[in-house]
Amino acid sequence: MHLTNKLGYPDAYVNRVRKGIYKPKEERIGATSLIDAPMVRKLLLGKWDDIVLDVNDFFKMHRGIAWHEYLEAGLPEEVEGENLDVIEYSPLNISLKIDIWDEENGIIADYKTCSPWAIVFGQEKKWEEQLNVYAWAKRTQGFEVKKLIAYIFLWDWSSYDAGRDPNYPQQTFYTKELPLWDFAKQENFVNERLEYHSNPKECTAEEKWQQNKLSIDGQTVIVNGPVYAICKKDKKSAMRVLPSIDKCMEYIEQKNMVSAFKSGNIYIDKREGNCRRCNEYCNCRFVCPYSGLMKGK
Repeated sequence: MHLTNKLGYPDAYVNRVRKGIYKPKEERIGATSLIDAPMVRKLLLGKWDDIVLDVNDFFKMHRGIAWHEYLEAGLPEEVEGENLDVIEYSPLNISLKIDIWDEENGIIADYKTCSPWAIVFGQEKKWEEQLNVYAWAKRTQGFEVKKLIAYIFLWDWSSYDAGRDPNYPQQTFYTKELPLWDFAKQENFVNERLEYHSNPKECTAEEKWQQNKLSIDGQTVIVNGPVYAICKKDKKSAMRVLPSIDKCMEYIEQKNMVSAFKSGNIYIDKREGNCRRCNEYCNCRFVCPYSGLMKGK
């Protein structure tokens, strides 16, 4: 991977970014990579020397890393902080770093630094998966795990947005206890993810952070994945935009437009929406054949 510095960040920042970059290992997979898109890991392994990114691409990630390091310095002596664990497994060993491992009380805790919108759009599902992989790893080592906790710090929290939107997080910090699965469910999940990684394919809409805007009852909402527009032939604007083809067909029937649909005067247009990860955040976006950003594509 090659780095540029188009904005002229100071050497200290550039060097810190460089020290934090490493190529994945063929024989093992990190817990966070395990729950992530297989295509990302495949491209990192196969296209590492072709990837060119700017140090500015790492700003948000390293702000989170700095906060983790700050908090780790304040941990009580009896609590274990970030240490690399590698679980020998087949077909890939699994590596992980747990932010807090309280062996005496059987608690695994993780610091989460994110935008308030990560809460709005349901990022907690990924956190639940990640911490249950951690719990599985500790259980395979013979430890008892009783509780999973996420300590959530919200960057760029807005009191204005909190005041006008009840769905927006109402404070800057949350403690969230996450569901602890039984060991069989955890192991099944690990094995299913390893199988998923064995045959990498184009990322799903969820993995691409694919989003669209919909108007529901006069309110504009963001939905993940594609939406479907009911359009009239020779008209640019859609008659209605809905989250699924089934909903479109229901609307067409309700409005007595079935004949027009069958004749082609009314049609359904699938709108993929904005894939935010592909466009802005994925480290492989310039070498990915599916992003639309690869040179020469």
